[in-house]
Amino acid sequence: AAGLAARRREDTEVQELIAINESLKSIITTTPFSYEHYFAENRKLHEAILRMARSEELLQFTKSMWDLNDFYLVNSFQFKTHLAQSISEHDVIIAKIKNKDEKGARFAMEEHIIEFAGLFNDR
Repeated sequence: AAGLAARRREDTEVQELIAINESLKSIITTTPFSYEHYFAENRKLHEAILRMARSEELLQFTKSMWDLNDFYLVNSFQFKTHLAQSISEHDVIIAKIKNKDEKGARFAMEEHIIEFAGLFNDR
């Protein structure tokens, strides 16, 4: 999806991604931390990338997994310590999409997903 988004994106969509990620940066520094607010914004960012891919099938397939994704996040011992890194990974993905770097965007998203999965390997 990130690779397709890089190919098909509009400038206004890139600005939306940047704004959402800035919101995520603000959320992680707010006390008390709100899981619900973080998850809503994180989902918004990933859904925006999926919409940019312009593939309804891919969007629907991925959206069906989000509730499970959030369940795993909230139950990860390392989740909260990984937030700043996750947002930095978003910055890289967004930069690749902005530069229309399809391979780079895909690779950066794959790395982001691998990092997420790694949170559960150390349990």
